[in-house]
Amino acid sequence: NDGARRVLRVRGRTIAEGPLAGFTVGTLVDVTDEVRALAELAATRLQLEAAERIGETGSWSWELRTGEMRWSREAYRIAHVPPDRQPSFELVLAMAVDEEHRREFESRVRNALEHGVAYDFEMPARLPNGRLIVLHTRGA
Repeated sequence: NDGARRVLRVRGRTIAEGPLAGFTVGTLVDVTDEVRALAELAATRLQLEAAERIGETGSWSWELRTGEMRWSREAYRIAHVPPDRQPSFELVLAMAVDEEHRREFESRVRNALEHGVAYDFEMPARLPNGRLIVLHTRGA
């Protein structure tokens, strides 16, 4: 015993029938490392959110197997998209101000997906409120 505080998960139940009826049995599991890791993960997430907010930079990920796309809070804010709306590649494409930029962006993303070629692309975009911005996007 080193005197350190530990976090324990306790589970138990009382036996209802048989020769051990009335006895309580259970388990005790040390989950200190798990709780610490979750706290560190939460702190890291807060740092990332603060850095994105300060740098006015959003981030996103795209699970190709399922098609599910995730945006950071800052990405939603920049794009003026409600945070309860499911992001999609089509949503980003629809922001392009013209067909030329839309096709170029789509081509670069397709090339990255099919051939693993990284892209770094700036696309003029129109927000839902009509404001024009430039989306700078990178991927591989």
